[in-house]
Amino acid sequence: MPPLRDDILTLRYIAELWSRELSGIRTADEIEAELLAGFWRGEFAVRHKTGTKRQIYRSAMLRGVNLKREHPGFSFVDSADLIPSQLVEHADGGATVDLRQYIVLPSDPNQWTDDLREAGYEALAETALEDYDPLILPVMATFSITKEVFANFCDESGRERPRFWFVKGRNDKWTARSERNVEKWFKGITRGAKRKPKSVYRAEAAKLFNVPGKAFDRIWKRLAPEAWERSGPVVRSDRK
Repeated sequence: MPPLRDDILTLRYIAELWSRELSGIRTADEIEAELLAGFWRGEFAVRHKTGTKRQIYRSAMLRGVNLKREHPGFSFVDSADLIPSQLVEHADGGATVDLRQYIVLPSDPNQWTDDLREAGYEALAETALEDYDPLILPVMATFSITKEVFANFCDESGRERPRFWFVKGRNDKWTARSERNVEKWFKGITRGAKRKPKSVYRAEAAKLFNVPGKAFDRIWKRLAPEAWERSGPVVRSDRK
């Protein structure tokens, strides 16, 4: 099938098409979450696909998310001393673990400093879609990226340009910069629990970055948490 001729696509549609191209090795949800993380970290600009196609600024989006202080998976608090204890022990000997994420951000945007904004962006970059209030999701579903900006994002991050939108992927030699890009990607994954066997992560890296197996093994050896080296079932981090 020839590449799409559209000049702009939503992040969700890109994630769906990319997942199919990768034969399901990465799900659309995983790819969309990674793209949203790129937006929050300022790696590329997004726009509304409809209407004026105006740019969506991180600062404005942060204000919008802040309008709802309590979300299903995270809460904003005015200061760090308002974050409750993660472990609550009960009189019967039991205990409750609070898995909610707390983001320090005053309710009044006029009190935000650059450091607070950057910390907020980073926290939201690691937040799953289902953790947002449902009223926010329709807005995020409109996040779109132009073909040119997406091409630059792929090139700068060392990813192969996907065939659904481009004539062919990049065919660069493996370089130190290429390896650093894979390291950055893998570090983001290791912030969470190990969800898949090493072989699947290896295949994902090969599909996304065309990384040689020996190079991925080097990265795994350097960066994989000690717990990830253990044999046995894959740990899952589903929220209870």
